[in-house]
Amino acid sequence: MYNRSKFFVLLFVVIGGVLTFGRAENTTARQHGGGGGNSSGHDVAANLQPTHAAFAGEWQGQLEYRDYSNNKRVKLPTLLDVSASPDGASLVFRYTYDDGPGKTVKSVEIVSIDLAGNKFVFVSEGGKDRTEYKVDGLGEFSEKHRGTLLLTGAGVENDQPVEVRKTITVADKTLTVLKETKPAGGAFSFRNQYTFTRVDKTASE
Repeated sequence: MYNRSKFFVLLFVVIGGVLTFGRAENTTARQHGGGGGNSSGHDVAANLQPTHAAFAGEWQGQLEYRDYSNNKRVKLPTLLDVSASPDGASLVFRYTYDDGPGKTVKSVEIVSIDLAGNKFVFVSEGGKDRTEYKVDGLGEFSEKHRGTLLLTGAGVENDQPVEVRKTITVADKTLTVLKETKPAGGAFSFRNQYTFTRVDKTASE
């Protein structure tokens, strides 16, 4: 069994993030020309709603990541709950990881989608980390509310700068997020992948 303290370090690397929940909402509102109660902010939320709906809901599946200490892949059962922020301008991703019998680890991430700027911004709970990605395929995705998005940005791995590539694929009942990284002069390699199936609440009723 892997060391639990090491898992927290690896989980920090896997999640990434940005700003506090409140700050993330306010930043998104300012980017689009207003704060709470501003009609422009309501317009932004309304425009984002169909795209947000593709992610919203409860998901179950797993996180698979590469453990750099031994280069082995580790799989953790994972639950994901995605909902809109109170102002509707962002999405709140709540992860629950099964870390063994009776042990769970929870994390929260704020995701802001800029349709006009073709950008995704990931914000960690507590406001320590902020990661911004350019996005390919967002226009078509926002029309069909499903499909594949290719996110590219910069990151740090083992104290070295790397290029980061995330491939997000959303279908009617599945969600996958593949993260790959590339050091200077190297090639992209697997870092981690989330694989989820949408929870069908009607089946349990």
